[in-house]
Amino acid sequence: MFCRPFHRGLGLGLIMACSITPSFAAGVEALGQNSPPLYRVRRWMTEQGLPQNRISSLKQTHDGYLWIGTWAGIARFDGVRFTVFDKYNTPELVDDAVNALAEDSDGTLWIGTADGLVSYRDHRFHRLTKADGLPESKIWRLSASQSGGVWLQAGSQVLRLQGGRFSRPWNLQLPYWAVINSMNEQADGCLKIVTSSAWLTLSPGALDLRTNFLAGGSAFNRLSGGLPDKQPGHFWLGTDQGLRYGQPESWQASGPEELLTHPVEFMHRDRSGTLWVKAKSGALYQGDHARWMRIDLEDSIAPSSMLCMEEDREGNFWLGTAQGLVQ
Repeated sequence: MFCRPFHRGLGLGLIMACSITPSFAAGVEALGQNSPPLYRVRRWMTEQGLPQNRISSLKQTHDGYLWIGTWAGIARFDGVRFTVFDKYNTPELVDDAVNALAEDSDGTLWIGTADGLVSYRDHRFHRLTKADGLPESKIWRLSASQSGGVWLQAGSQVLRLQGGRFSRPWNLQLPYWAVINSMNEQADGCLKIVTSSAWLTLSPGALDLRTNFLAGGSAFNRLSGGLPDKQPGHFWLGTDQGLRYGQPESWQASGPEELLTHPVEFMHRDRSGTLWVKAKSGALYQGDHARWMRIDLEDSIAPSSMLCMEEDREGNFWLGTAQGLVQ
């Protein structure tokens, strides 16, 4: 079920109307627990109104809409239909390849595109470019800040936008083969950055950059993502050798067998603190430490790659894949 927003009467505020959609059951195998929940699954592709099947980013905004970023524009979904915004009907989307989405604490939706940073507020789009202080025009990643504004990756640089002003940009000077895989702000306001080659921490005011861990050596050579654990000082890393848990001085393999040996493609932590991890060309797993559940979506929706994930207010999970949108 997805709740779509509509207005009742004039000026009486936003309420939610829920529509039940056709669905099928996903295969679920419990590892270390009894009576796993049965997930109901539905999928949307270009035939149902998406501008493109490859989903780069997802964000449910405060008004209830689900925004879907693709490399052929952005779609707003109300649970029934998609409204598409692209360079043909929205001049601010000069290049409608959308790489990232984030909503700040003021309710502004930020859209990272291949040519500029675009905001959406009060039904209006506004584009920021190098002329406004962006160090580079291609925006790859966005992360909302708890104290206002957003963190962004512009080209190879990371900086913060707050109160209409950009902070000092940090050029991470990545190796030619490396990319930024994840950016997540922590409770202390620090930004945790995981690149293909390192795990870094940027201070709240973007004044100090610290290296926590460098990949390489016999354990694993490349990182694909990272998330902090509930235990302070401990971290989960996705690597080319599988899922790892621990601290910079000591990493250990952790998780179900498939995640111990296969490269990790995707990592996400939901509101309850549960991890969602997908191995490359493998199944999606939900769990934490000794309790894991295998969610086999391959037979029904066969996503070739999982790119993003969003949990809506009802607790439904939305997956952005290379083959469409999955609820």
